[in-house]
Amino acid sequence: GSLLMSARSAALDPDLAAALETHGGALTPAERLSCHLLHEASKGAHSRWRAYVRQLPRRYNLLASWTAGEIEALQAPDAIAVAERAKAEMRASHIKALTVLKHLGLPPPFRAARAWTWARCTVSSRTVFVPFDDAGALCPVGDLFNNAPPPASHSVDVLGTPLGTEELAALLSGRTRGVENFAAPSRKKNDENDGAESVDFSAGDGSYDPKLDAYVFYARRRYERGDQIMLCYGKHTNLSLLEHYGFLLPPGSTNANDAAPLAPVPGFGAGEFRK
Repeated sequence: GSLLMSARSAALDPDLAAALETHGGALTPAERLSCHLLHEASKGAHSRWRAYVRQLPRRYNLLASWTAGEIEALQAPDAIAVAERAKAEMRASHIKALTVLKHLGLPPPFRAARAWTWARCTVSSRTVFVPFDDAGALCPVGDLFNNAPPPASHSVDVLGTPLGTEELAALLSGRTRGVENFAAPSRKKNDENDGAESVDFSAGDGSYDPKLDAYVFYARRRYERGDQIMLCYGKHTNLSLLEHYGFLLPPGSTNANDAAPLAPVPGFGAGEFRK
């Protein structure tokens, strides 16, 4: 766990801890972790995470970084609304964090809006779940794996009807990442194996192990030498993937977890059907 960049490592940096204590009371956990990342990036060769920071992408394609023209190309009103909200929240969070960044004495390039967008997008798209920080943690090496979507559901969900589920409602409302990160794989008893535990990978392929003080990844299949290792990021709609990670599934593939709101038909309530 010593290589994880999180609230724990932030507390061990006297300058950062003091700045967050004095000026960061209004910041969310993700904003505090973003300050941590920019602080480390500004240290250059003096940062213990210098190799990790150097290999991070220089730019991201999350909705918060899209231009007005790119957002307009989404066409769907709900998607445009999500993108515009993401950009507005990015601007507001930068304003909130500026006092902390200035108190840390970061050079102007590391306090700029562009740098803040980079840090926030890094935290949004690359953190892993840990129980001690609602923002998650940045995990060197562990965030290099590409996404393998979870297995398709075997049922049809129709929100607002007896077929609807809370899970679909969460997907539509963007709550698939919990507070600010996605959940770890859950463990459940396997009655067919004398009470042994199996792992439910629907929420992701990794979890923090407090006994090892390490983040552990699980393989869902056997890998041969030369195979690309893929990890499940959890269940996400296409819009959620764009908002939080900046990508869609490859062309030709189908997102079994996608969902979209439907406008009500005049004369019928939401979720009603005509035979």
